[in-house]
Amino acid sequence: PTVWVPPAYLMKAKMAGKALKDGWLHYVDDVRNRGVLFKYAAVWMPVMSITFSIIPIHFRVTFNAAVSFFWLIILSTLSAEADEEDCVLTDAMTCDN
Repeated sequence: PTVWVPPAYLMKAKMAGKALKDGWLHYVDDVRNRGVLFKYAAVWMPVMSITFSIIPIHFRVTFNAAVSFFWLIILSTLSAEADEEDCVLTDAMTCDN
């Protein structure tokens, strides 16, 4: 969680044209106020337990990729919720912070 989640926030900030510091502050806010790391552990600890105890070897990569796809949707949703709270629309499409 401390290796892959922060870079996701940094890359999102960079692609949105914001400073890396903004991405880092967003990550810290999500960890403190939205429980991102708790949700990360709630998803991945059981997934890894199931992967190595139940899933046949030849399906492990597919299973982990499928769970990862849905985890990224969850992470993106959490991140977007925080963006919407900080957003003030100046017209129907433009967010003015």
